Amino acid sequence: MGDEVHADCLVIGAGPAGLAAAIAAAGRGESVLILEKNDRPGRKLLLAGGGRANLWDPERPPLEALEAYGRPGLFLRQSLAAFDWPGFLEGLELGVEREGEAVYAAGGSRALLERLLARARAAGARVRAGSPVRGLEPCASGGLEVRAGSRPLAGLNDLEWAGGVILANVFRRDEVARIDALLDALELDV
Repeated sequence: MGDEVHADCLVIGAGPAGLAAAIAAAGRGESVLILEKNDRPGRKLLLAGGGRANLWDPERPPLEALEAYGRPGLFLRQSLAAFDWPGFLEGLELGVEREGEAVYAAGGSRALLERLLARARAAGARVRAGSPVRGLEPCASGGLEVRAGSRPLAGLNDLEWAGGVILANVFRRDEVARIDALLDALELDV
């Protein structure tokens, strides 16, 4: 039997994208569980920009970022158009530092991570570090069995799909195919 866990929304990955997604979901009143494979959240973030945390300039339209990705980045258009990046930074009470064209988080990567974690926890999101996701399987009940570590997380079997699963990571092509097939089996739109 696995650990009993209840959540409306499961976020896989406690880096900046996962924490931002958790903040948004918890802000809508959903109970959120974040599973992080490393022993603590945001380890890679601490290295960003040499510890300074490179940021998109909040004074520039977010859609300009698509130019860097070309055609493969078009799927980001709807998300970037809807995302209030300056408002998000303001909500974190995080300023920026400028050096030429470069923009960094005031106080560096550590300050950004601390603010993301504090905001996620204040919104009610739970972070479970040291929980690498080893598998996602649909259940007969219509829920999801999540294997984190060597044991399934039992309470997610009855997960209502009003929330869902947020995969906040970069995946290999074969992993994307498996995840896509799983979401199709669960009849989820992403």
